[in-house]
Amino acid sequence: MIEVNLPAIDCDAIVLEILERSVRIFNQNGTSEFDAVRAMMKAGLGPEDIERVFKGMSNQTVEVVLKNKTCLTKLIALESSFSVGGRSFELSTLNKKKNML
Repeated sequence: MIEVNLPAIDCDAIVLEILERSVRIFNQNGTSEFDAVRAMMKAGLGPEDIERVFKGMSNQTVEVVLKNKTCLTKLIALESSFSVGGRSFELSTLNKKKNML
């Protein structure tokens, strides 16, 4: 077996504090950053609670970094799926997992 130590894959490039307060918003038909912010606001968060919003690798996901963990706790207390404007969104927390290459 050949072992290669790459910092990004070895989790040295991951900032765990940011990962712990990040969520992924998913919609099967695709979603945008605007839809993600609307969903966050419907869930009870304000624009001041959101630090960053960025598009995922696919058209179906948007990742949101929250200002602090209490905002994340507020979201987790709600359901993991909710509807905004007739579209249903699924919410999940991001986590660190090992990938085998």
